[in-house]
Amino acid sequence: MVVVRDSRPEARELVAAARAALGLEELDLLVRDAYVVDVWARDVKRQDVGVKGRVIACVGPCRGRARRVIDADGLFLAPGFIEAHIHVESSFLSPSEFSRQLVTHGTTAAFVDVHEVGNVMGLRGVAALARAFEAVRLKVFLLAPPNVPPSRKVDDQGGASIPYGEVLEAARGLSGIGEVMDLQSLAEGDEEFLSFAAQASTSFTVQ
Repeated sequence: MVVVRDSRPEARELVAAARAALGLEELDLLVRDAYVVDVWARDVKRQDVGVKGRVIACVGPCRGRARRVIDADGLFLAPGFIEAHIHVESSFLSPSEFSRQLVTHGTTAAFVDVHEVGNVMGLRGVAALARAFEAVRLKVFLLAPPNVPPSRKVDDQGGASIPYGEVLEAARGLSGIGEVMDLQSLAEGDEEFLSFAAQASTSFTVQ
């Protein structure tokens, strides 16, 4: 059920990027004269960006040649946006089309809370959605639904039910736990819920 693929470059890729930055190897792509958005420095500067394989090799003056050169002519160049919380089911799009729409508009990663699928199909539905996301270009951080049904105090009329222990187990194979919706159990100080919340908050990313 792990969806996020390890996208860190290998050592040989880093070496090739370093050599390209020094002008010892050819860059794969050079974007010239772009307004580069530096999210760390909170600054925008007009400069070049060189890419070797999957690695940004240089920002600023880039030495040597490139297989492909793009003249940005003052357009903005920014890191991919991150969707911090979304329910893909509410978009009424398949995982592949959902991914295509986000990537096309500059969003390259998303934290996906699959509460609706879990509420109807349980962990079987969560696993199916995870498999569907494995083939997309979007980097997906899938979150286990913590409250299925949304409230333990209310009859959910035949929907799925996921015990807290199974939520914690599922979260170990995903990227964390989604939003807590059972506010009634929280307000009433339900011991089982509070125990689950304590375990979840110390072990996982919880939205």
